[in-house]
Amino acid sequence: MKKLILLSIVLVNQLGFCQTITLAQTLDNTIQQGTVICSAEQITDNNYIRAFDINTLGYDQFNVVSVDFGVYSVNNEDDNYVVDVVIYQTDTFPEGSLMEVTRVSVPVSNADNGTLKHVPLNALVTDNFLLFAVSAQNISIPGNLNRIIIGSNSNGQTAPSYYQSTSCGYDIPNDIANLFPPPEIHLVMQVTGSPRLSLPEKQDDFISVYPNPTNDVINVKLLNSDSIEKVRIYSVTGKLLCEGKESIINLSNFSKGLYLLKVETASGKSTVKRIEKL
Repeated sequence: MKKLILLSIVLVNQLGFCQTITLAQTLDNTIQQGTVICSAEQITDNNYIRAFDINTLGYDQFNVVSVDFGVYSVNNEDDNYVVDVVIYQTDTFPEGSLMEVTRVSVPVSNADNGTLKHVPLNALVTDNFLLFAVSAQNISIPGNLNRIIIGSNSNGQTAPSYYQSTSCGYDIPNDIANLFPPPEIHLVMQVTGSPRLSLPEKQDDFISVYPNPTNDVINVKLLNSDSIEKVRIYSVTGKLLCEGKESIINLSNFSKGLYLLKVETASGKSTVKRIEKL
């Protein structure tokens, strides 16, 4: 019977590509033992995935320049073990079809144990979701043991960690939290690059946001008979800071800087606005 072994993840105020930022979903990069590995056969596929919703962040493109992933441990008996780092894009996730943007083969060894592996690359993502995957073929043949245990921790995350393995019957990405009980497994994986804001230059015809910039409050006013379903405020690196249904938002406790305001209406319309706290 197939089984899995449970072993102990500044934006400038202008349109166009902005200065480099890092997208991360773990609260820190501490590397602990705690990763999923398929052991159904002597040779198995293991894919570890982080998915970033760049559309919700207000970006229409993201130019990836490097990625980092945690390495807990590596066994490489033949000294030629590599894993693939892959950037995908898709319009929906996890249901959508993944389109590969770029793939880089990365040598790994026990010298990487306990480190954050840095991989320079070049990939332009233009769809709604940017996916960063580490694809590892684990080999358990006597005299040829090659295996990587991806670094993770249980210190908190802002979005799910995903795992896929056709060898163990997981043909699509699965939220790791749905596969196993605690301890929680949060993959240490992050993406660095330059985003491009997708905010329109003209005002949307159904919404007004004022005053902007502001010292304290922002008013959200719909210019039709629609109603506000949800309002979210994100940092420019994608962290959700607050959400609600109120049309008056108090920013007095926010630090000076730029934020992204996403408004969804009862009729299904949505828009993202760049706001500034003075």
